[in-house]
Formats: sequence, structure tokens, C-alpha cells
Amino acid sequence: MSDDAPDKQNVYHFHGPVVASNFGSGTVEVGYAASGNITIVQGRVPEPEKRQPRHLKSVIGRESQKALLLQAYEQVVASNVGHTVFLMGPYGSGRRALADWLQAKVQEAGGQFTTAVLGTLDPREFSSGVRQEARQGPLLLVVDRLELEPSTWIDNLRRLADEIAQESQRLPVLMVITLTTELPLEEIHGKAHNEFSRLAQKLRQDGLASATFMQPLTLPDVKSFLATVDSKLAERLLHLSGGDPLILEIIWQEWQAVKAVVQDDAGHWVASPERELTVYGDVYEQARAELEAMLVTWEDDPPFKLEEAEKILNCAATEGEVFTAEAVAATLDLDKDEVIDFFDDFLLPFIDEGSDAVKSSGILLEVGAVKIDNFRSVWHYRFARPYLFYVWRCFPPLKKERQAWSGQLANQLETLHYPHTVPIARKLITLFLAAGQPERAKPYQEQHNKKVSLAFLRGQLDWLLSHDLEQKFNAYRLFETGFQYLGRLVKEQPSNWQEGVKLAQTLYEWAVFHQDEGDDAEALYYETWNLLNGGQFQTALPKAQKAVELAELYELPQTDWARFANMLGALLRAMGDLVGARPFYERALAIHEKALGPDHPTTGMSVGNLAGILEALGNYSEALPLRKRALQIHEKSLGEDHPT
Repeated sequence: MSDDAPDKQNVYHFHGPVVASNFGSGTVEVGYAASGNITIVQGRVPEPEKRQPRHLKSVIGRESQKALLLQAYEQVVASNVGHTVFLMGPYGSGRRALADWLQAKVQEAGGQFTTAVLGTLDPREFSSGVRQEARQGPLLLVVDRLELEPSTWIDNLRRLADEIAQESQRLPVLMVITLTTELPLEEIHGKAHNEFSRLAQKLRQDGLASATFMQPLTLPDVKSFLATVDSKLAERLLHLSGGDPLILEIIWQEWQAVKAVVQDDAGHWVASPERELTVYGDVYEQARAELEAMLVTWEDDPPFKLEEAEKILNCAATEGEVFTAEAVAATLDLDKDEVIDFFDDFLLPFIDEGSDAVKSSGILLEVGAVKIDNFRSVWHYRFARPYLFYVWRCFPPLKKERQAWSGQLANQLETLHYPHTVPIARKLITLFLAAGQPERAKPYQEQHNKKVSLAFLRGQLDWLLSHDLEQKFNAYRLFETGFQYLGRLVKEQPSNWQEGVKLAQTLYEWAVFHQDEGDDAEALYYETWNLLNGGQFQTALPKAQKAVELAELYELPQTDWARFANMLGALLRAMGDLVGARPFYERALAIHEKALGPDHPTTGMSVGNLAGILEALGNYSEALPLRKRALQIHEKSLGEDHPT
């Protein structure tokens, strides 16, 4: 863009879905000033219209990361060569907020910036759009929470990172990718890696990216952020927040808002002597007192005492800021209607009917009924203010209880929404991971990719197969995409079983080459299903038996073993060996009952499989109660009036 080009202010389109974006104006030259601001060379760029960013929370104690990002952006602008930065850390560590902070700095300098929601975009149009904007001037591109995006984007991002880093391309793009991890990149090894952390590792090894890890805050971080705060207040802030920058800042703002802290004559923040109940700003105690007050608003006694009400809110916050009443009630073994009545009568905003004046802003707000299908709906609520959600999500800690609740909530949500789980896939991923059940989260992570066509995946496979597969990174990427493709091919195009067999054999060979325990068994699993689809039972049998043996040898998760057992049972049944199939169906059912619970839809499928075998064997008296049980589970999951 020329120096005298007119200002522009765009909404960024990739010739398809709109990307949530804002662009400033002009080409900029920047420098890193001591104040931490980007400075503009005088006369190059008109002063842009200043717009407020979405939020700038959670950047407490992130001075080194701020410097890294500003210096990276400065280098991109000065050299006209792009670079990629991974912001890594656990949930709540402030990665997105730091990216927003950088966007605000770029905006102030008149630069271009955008946040790309990859799952809504076409990869080729996305890359083309980035090139188009970068050729007009330096571009800050943010990809937030990469782990929740379709895995098929990994190759596109890898190619883009390589392209912008080539001096000959002259594409000044700083691509900032946030990625949820519990450990720094250099401490992630072996099976602890996933495809997204491997991408970060590969790009850093190739000199195309840098990575920084967001550690929990320390006391010096808090004191640096609040230079004029009393030392005891800083310690109390750190204690209550657990080192989470977002919670810390929310608590601090609440303290100021309710005047729990005041400034003395010297300008230092100290605890207010007039607010003894909130000395040192104990927001948890304040929220608890508010809850207690709401429980005594009415003459009628509430159905739950203070401690019981807190437990309900703790469980609700484990699901999220917006939660499902039915799932919370079932997780705590409470009556659904009683819980909903309690929310409506005691925890919603209290309005004086005589004056319509709001006497209490409430603990919760009603979202309303959310429709699942034509026959079912669930009831959603949300916490009335953000700090209330964070309070009951974190206080009291209840670490073991929250981990158990996460798994139970995920099971309940899965059952309530079955088979329409796509809209809640991200929530199920989060809950299953929090419960320490990554194998349960995996199908929902893959679910994000279902909108990608088989033809597109086939193209990805062709591209991956053209690489040097002796390099582990390339092989792992082939496994991820290959198993995704095979899983869909078996269900959607069973007539293409020969293609599936050939691909599964290729994946098996490379898994053996890399001595990759688990992927070799997975390849045999899909080879068996494809051979089964093709009627090649005798050829499939040794493959299936070896897959089950490997699953036992590697001590794969029990739910994976149940999947393999069902596969072998289906093959034996197709071969007419009903007696041989029965123990595999029985063991799969036992695993599902233990791992998922007796009423889970997958357990119901296993019950139905076993009933079918018993019927085929003529054991109708044994099969009948299983058929009834499978029907009961089905009705509980989908409703009695559901057409299926």
C-alpha cells in the first residue's frame, strides 16, 4: 500500500463465512519503546480511530511475554518476513487475553489484525485471504485454542508458517497461536504429545516458530502489577486466585467496586476499615454471604441448606458458566424438578412486585429451555455475574469432587443429548479431559472434523503419503488423518472396502516401522472392519485376533479394548461362530457398564449386541430381559416418543 493510500476499516471476509476481525489502516514501521508501546514513524500512518478491544484482562505478570510478542511483531514489520508464536499454558492462564493485548497495541499503531475461527473457513480461501492482506501491510493473525479446531487444519497452518517465514515471499505476518497445555513444550514427551503440540514442536525445531509457556502467577508478579498495594493484600489476592490471572483481576476489580479496598493518603491500596466482612477482599465469603441472604429472603424454608446449595453451585460451575439443570441434578442424585424449582424460587433476581424494583441481582439467571430435537429439551441457567462463576468454580477447591463431577456431568450430558452430541462436543471434550478420561474426549475431538468431506480427507492423505514417513512427525500426522478417514469410510462408504484395506495396511507398516504401540493395533482394527464389509471373513480373522492381542499387550484403555472386542464379536458372528462371539460381547458389555455406567447409550448398544447373539443361539429366555433393558436405556436416552 502506498504512503498516501486512503484509510480503510474492514470486516475481514474469506469469500465465505465472516471472521471476527477488525483492521486498522496503513503500512507501519514499529519499534519497541521502554514504555511497552509500539511507536509509529512520524508521517507514515494517519492516526487510526481508536476502538476498545474486547477485554484486556489476565495480562498480569506477563511482562516477558509482552516483550516477546512486541519484539516479534517489530521484527516482522522491519524484515517483511513472517513468524509464528505459540502461547501455551493451562486453561485460565491468560493466553487469549495476551493476544488481545497485542491486538490493541497493533490497533493503536494503525496495523492490521484478525482472529480466525478456522472451523468456519475454507483452508485455501483462508490462506489466500492472509496473503492478500499481508501484501497490503503487516498483519497480526491470531488462532485461538488450536486444540478445539479441526485437526485437518494442522497441515494448512504448517504450510502457512513455512510460507510466511520465506524471505522471498515478503509476507509480514505474525501468526499467534494459543494452545492449551499443562506443561511447557520442552517438557512434553512421547504419548503426552498430541498432534497440536507436535505441530508446535516441529515448527520450533525447523526455526519457523517460537513458544512461550504461561506459568501461574507469583507474588512478585502481583506486586509488580499492583505497585501501590499493601503486601498482605497482594498475598491474599494470590491465595484466593490460585495464581489464575483472570480470577485475580476479577477479584481485584470487585474489591474496588464494593470499596473493600481504599487508597490511603500516600496513594497505597489498603483494606477498608469500614468493611470488616470483606477485609482483604474475601470475595468468596462475600458471595457466600449473598447466597445465604437469598436463602432467607422468603418466609418458606428453602429445600436446600447453605452447604447443600453451595455444593449444587460448585457442581454447576464445573459444567460451565452456562449449565444444564438436569445434568447437575442427576450428577448429585437430586430430583430434577426440585432443583429447578429451587433455582427459580431462591437464586434468580428478586423483584419487588409492588414497585418492580430489583431487590437482588441474583446468583443465577434463567437461560431457558434448549431444544435437543422435536421430542426433548433441557433447561439452562447461567451465573448472574462472572465473578460468581469463578468463585464457585474454584472455592472451595474440592479437587477430587470436581474431577468426579466432570466425568459424571459429561456422562449425563452425553445421555441427555444422545445422539445429537455435536452441538455440545466442545463441552464434552473439556469435561472428559478434566475427568482424566482423554479416551472419552477423543471421539468428540474428531467430531469437529465431520463437516470435512471424505474427498478432502483423501486429498490430505495423498499429500501426507508423499512425505518422508521415516520422520515421526510426518508418520503421526498420517496416522491421525488416516484413522479419521478409515472410521468414516467404514460407515459411509462400505462398498469402498478395498481402498480401506490398502490404507490400513500402509498405516500398519509405518506403525511397525516406528514401533508405535497402539497405532499398529488401530490399523488392524480398521483393516478388519473393511475386510468384514467386503465379506473376506477368513482373511479378517487373524487380523482381528492380533488386534485384540495387541490391545491387551499394550494395556490400552478398557473402552478401547471393548471396541476391539465388539469388532471381533461382529466378525465371529458374521462367520457363524455364535458361541465364539458371545464371550467377546459379554466382556465388552462388562467394560462399558463399569466405565460408562449401566444406563449409558453405548452400554445399551452392548446389551443389544449380546441379546442378538443369545437370540441367534436360541436362548430366548436369556435374551428377552436384555432386549427389555436395551429398550429402557434407549427410551431413557431418547425419550419414549422418539421415532427411533
